[in-house]
Amino acid sequence: MSPLHLTFFGILQGITEFLPVSSSGHLLFFRQLFGSYNQPLVTDIILHTGSLAAILYFFKDTLKKNFTKLIQPLLVSVIPASLVGLFFLDQVESLFNSPRFLFLSFSVTTIILLLFSQLKWQKTGIKNINSKKAFGVGLFQALAIVPGISRSASTIFAGKLMGLNSNTSFSFAFLMAIPAILGSMVLSLTKLNISSLNLQPNILLTIFLSSFISSLLALKILQKILKNKRLTNFAFYTAALAAISLALFI
Repeated sequence: MSPLHLTFFGILQGITEFLPVSSSGHLLFFRQLFGSYNQPLVTDIILHTGSLAAILYFFKDTLKKNFTKLIQPLLVSVIPASLVGLFFLDQVESLFNSPRFLFLSFSVTTIILLLFSQLKWQKTGIKNINSKKAFGVGLFQALAIVPGISRSASTIFAGKLMGLNSNTSFSFAFLMAIPAILGSMVLSLTKLNISSLNLQPNILLTIFLSSFISSLLALKILQKILKNKRLTNFAFYTAALAAISLALFI
């Protein structure tokens, strides 16, 4: 892959990881458009490192104030996705190489976004998230393992469904991504052949920065969109992606 392609995927990863449109779905979609190939594993790790760093930076104050109270619910929230990864790893990995299901998964994201406006925000704050609510949100995070189903749309919707307020749903949806991304990175590292790597620090830094900066931008945009109650507008975009995927890949 050329440095231009790598930078493009870094920006794509950062923006779509946090906006309610599915980063994994977009990466699979554009990989097919550019021609089928396997993205270097180290590139995938650096992309997710940039996203993780953006979350830690963006929510640093929330983590400082509520760290001890968040440990248990955050750990509980990753149980569903961990179980899916543990028992269905081969099936999940096969989805990341097959665009045939993008039509269905982008359609699921569209439905979630349309249903979002039908629910009212409740009053549960970040200090009052119990294990039951965390597990409920975690179930939707497990669903979003499928490429094309947006993790942010699913988990923010689940937070609303579980009775969280707007700010808490937004914060918890991304804080619970920390252990999920870390777990994914550890799994990737176990498959990485260090001796075969041809590392170019300048390219890796470019990938990291493009992912980190675009991730921060996406978080700020989504936070503003939630305040303005316009999240459902993304349904038009994901519906269009579903239609295009149907035309191209089925």
